[in-house]
Amino acid sequence: MVLLIEKDRGWKSTKIKNIKVYFSGKIDPKILEDLVIKLKNKSSNLTTKQIKSDLIKFKGNFSIIIMLNKNYLLAVVDRVKSIPIFMAKTEKSLFLGNYAPSLIKTLANKKIDHNSLLSFKMSGYCIGRNTLYKNLFQLLPGEACLIRNKSLKYISYHSFIKKDKIFTDSKEKLSKKLAKMTLSIFEEIIKNNKSKKIVVPLSGGYDSRLIASALYHLNARDVVCFSYGKKNNFEAKVAREISSKLNFPWHFVELNNKKQSQNFKSKMYKDYTIYSDTLGSWSYIQDLFAIKELLEKKVINKNSVIINGNTGDFITGGHLPGYDRKLKDKKSRLNLIFKYISSKHFSLWENYFSRNQYNLINKLILKSIPKSLLNIGLEEDYKVYEYVEFINRQSNYVIQGQRQYDFLKIAWELPLWHDNYLKFWNKVPFELKYNQDLYKFMLTDNNWGDVWQKIPVNNYHISPKYIKYLRNLFKLFFIFKNRNDWHNFDKKYISYFTELVPYYPYFNYSDIIKEKKIARNALAWHAEDYLKKKDLIL
Repeated sequence: MVLLIEKDRGWKSTKIKNIKVYFSGKIDPKILEDLVIKLKNKSSNLTTKQIKSDLIKFKGNFSIIIMLNKNYLLAVVDRVKSIPIFMAKTEKSLFLGNYAPSLIKTLANKKIDHNSLLSFKMSGYCIGRNTLYKNLFQLLPGEACLIRNKSLKYISYHSFIKKDKIFTDSKEKLSKKLAKMTLSIFEEIIKNNKSKKIVVPLSGGYDSRLIASALYHLNARDVVCFSYGKKNNFEAKVAREISSKLNFPWHFVELNNKKQSQNFKSKMYKDYTIYSDTLGSWSYIQDLFAIKELLEKKVINKNSVIINGNTGDFITGGHLPGYDRKLKDKKSRLNLIFKYISSKHFSLWENYFSRNQYNLINKLILKSIPKSLLNIGLEEDYKVYEYVEFINRQSNYVIQGQRQYDFLKIAWELPLWHDNYLKFWNKVPFELKYNQDLYKFMLTDNNWGDVWQKIPVNNYHISPKYIKYLRNLFKLFFIFKNRNDWHNFDKKYISYFTELVPYYPYFNYSDIIKEKKIARNALAWHAEDYLKKKDLIL
């Protein structure tokens, strides 16, 4: 067994009872020491159940690798896989480490996983613990792996979908529970970051506004908010109003097409994509360039903590499918859920993938779902969708966006992925989760900072105005045509200019309009570019 730890990724090492331990994130030293001692003293008799009972004691965002000897190792990631761990297999050995490209370099026989390649091109990420290579894997959220004498055993100590009893309380009562728990999470974050400047990426939606307003309600000190994108975009206007109401300093970083084109050509961007590469998804770059500029202008410094809103809209029910829940046939309901998954998450190119390819993706997704979840009752079958999005898009792609902050060497927190939030939202019934009903009710009812009842949420409009008027003019030519014809025209010819935060300018506009395929958004192009650079195009 070979262990490869890249030292520039925020990982630390220590020795406990002469046992080498590598870790990243915030670890309770007493819980870690107890686990190491138990592994050392009961190495041959320790059961999976006993290991699980210790792993569930760890809280927050972390990864741990305990190297008991060259043939005995335990590795574990947190409940959302915020800090990934990878494994590579050969006929003669096992490799384990914190950076996928380092592991793949050690393998003489690199077999491309063509199913994962298809998934990547359709969605921008791989399914489950798979990567683009057959012999390279990653731990799932809430999972550990135990390696003994070249044998590898996966241990799931936490499931995103747990068999908890669904709440039966009224909306009002649950709202009070949720509000109390939410504030307790932020109290914990404020306490743990007393010496740091708190930095909030603020938009016009719910999640980042929750963060800013909760911090205000709890009298947090030294808070600064920022927004970014095209000048005068609606998100920035709302964010400025919120910040003003809360009396928090607010900064705007303009990212127009020209500036983004330069950003994407920069050495910093190239270095970041190398640093953040998991071989399982494209690099998430939401606020990378904005934070870099704020650092350069000394608005923030390295002694800061970034608190973003990822991914409140998902965990609170904003992505749930609106299928007919009166339908009693379980197979038909699951088919509707899988159809929704395909259309929402595996259609980066609108008019390109075949029915056979979609069928293959559905089989791969089905294979990745625990049997116990597929046997769940009709009243909770929406959790199949939640599990699929969490294990794939959220943990493999969105949550990996925290690498932006690691790359820039800034601390971060994920309050809306807090362990208590995971537990609470797992128990909320569909009716209160769908369209974020309970979440929105709680926020409006509490109205922290007085920013929830009068300031609009997600009041989308296109900017700059001349693009809006030009777009409406083009739309007139499609009055008597199929609606899809207009949407395809809009995506191919106009979206390049209407993104609030431009991601298309990495590419030439002429190449985009020449392409026969219709991209849902810029991610389709970035995912394909990633594969081309690795010589992995289908």
